[in-house]
Amino acid sequence: MPRLTHSTFVIVASWLLSVSAMSDALVFEWRAPEIQKPVTNISVRIAAADEVLQRIVGGQQSKSLVCYALVGREDLLQIQETKPGVWLVTCPDTDAVLDAVAAIKRLHAEYGPPRILVEAIRPGHPIDREIASDIAGQLKNDGLQLVDGRASRDEQRKQSDQAVQRGLSKQDGLTSLDQARNEFDFIIRITGSQESSSETVYQIPMHRCTYTVSPSLIRRANQSPIVTFSKIGQAQERDIERAEQKARASAIDEVNPTLTAAIAAEWLAMGLGQTETILEIDGDIALATDEVAQRLHLESAQFLEKRNGLAQIVRVPKLNKDFSASAIGTIEFQRPGYIRIVQSGALVTQWIIVGAIGVVLLAAVALWIARSRWGSRDVSGNISR
Repeated sequence: MPRLTHSTFVIVASWLLSVSAMSDALVFEWRAPEIQKPVTNISVRIAAADEVLQRIVGGQQSKSLVCYALVGREDLLQIQETKPGVWLVTCPDTDAVLDAVAAIKRLHAEYGPPRILVEAIRPGHPIDREIASDIAGQLKNDGLQLVDGRASRDEQRKQSDQAVQRGLSKQDGLTSLDQARNEFDFIIRITGSQESSSETVYQIPMHRCTYTVSPSLIRRANQSPIVTFSKIGQAQERDIERAEQKARASAIDEVNPTLTAAIAAEWLAMGLGQTETILEIDGDIALATDEVAQRLHLESAQFLEKRNGLAQIVRVPKLNKDFSASAIGTIEFQRPGYIRIVQSGALVTQWIIVGAIGVVLLAAVALWIARSRWGSRDVSGNISR
C-alpha cells in the first residue's frame, strides 16, 4: 500500500468517520490505471465505478449499463482527488449497488436494453446529421438499442392522417401518446456547430477547428427533459479535413459517455420505481381521473390530457407494486414508466350483454304498452256497442 501523506491521511480518516455508521459502505484510496485526463473527465468516474463493481460484484463491468448507472448517480458513487492521480472513492451503500445490479438485470430480462431515438434537430443540416449518426453508432456499441428515426417520422405522418380521418387536426395526431410513438424510451436531439480558422506556425500553414455538440436527452413517455449540455472538441492540423474529423471525434468522445450515464441512471430509477409512470387509457374506457385512481388503487394521479377519439393520459407519481389494470381493462403495451390500458374483451362482452339485455327489456316494455293500448281500445269498443 502506498505511503500516505499527513493531509491524505486526514482526508481518508474524515471520510471513514463520516461513513462509520454505515456498515455496508465501501471506501478506498484508488489510483486510476492508464488515465491521464483530468478528474473532471467522465472517464475517471467510469473507471472508478468499474473498480467499485469489481469489489462488490466481481468481474469487469466498465461497459455494462449498471456501471454507467453508478457514474450517473452521486448517491451511489463519490470520488474526490486527494493528490494528483489518486482519488478517494466512496460507495455509501453497497446494498444499494446490489439492488441496482438486480434492477438492471430484471429490466433487461423483461424489456431488453433501453430503446433510443437519436435525431438531428435540423435534419437538413449536414453537421447535425453527421454528429447524430456518430453518436448513434457509439451508443449502439454501448449496448443500447437504436430506433430508426425515419421509421418514427413515417409513423407520425400516418398518425396525423388517421387523426384527420377521425375529424381531428394533424397536430392532434402528432401529439397523441399511443403505442406506436412509445416504441422507444428516450429521445436524443442533437445540434452542433463548427468554427474553423487558419494560422501560420513556424512558417507552416495550420488549420484549427472547433466543434460544439449540444445534445438534449428527453424521456419519451412524458416528454420531460432529463439533461441538456454542450461539449467542445478542438484540433489543429495541416489538413483541414483531418482537423474537422479530430475535433468532431473529440467532442463526441465527451458527449457519448455522459449521455449513456444519464440514460442508465434514469433507466435504473425506472427499475427501482423512483420515477413517475404515464398511464395511457383507451378512449373507450370512460372514467374520470379520480375513478381511475380509485379502481387502480393509486395513491395519487394527475390528469394530463384527453381529446375526443384519443386516450386519456394520466401521470402517476408512484406506481404500487401490486398494481393491476384488470379493474378497468387490460395492458396492451408496457415499457418502464409507460403503460397503455385498453378495454378488455371481457369488459366488452359484459357491455354487449348488458346492452342486449337492455334492448330486450325495452322491447318487452314497448310490447306491453302496445298490448295495453290495444286492449283498452277493445274494451272501449265493446262498451260503446
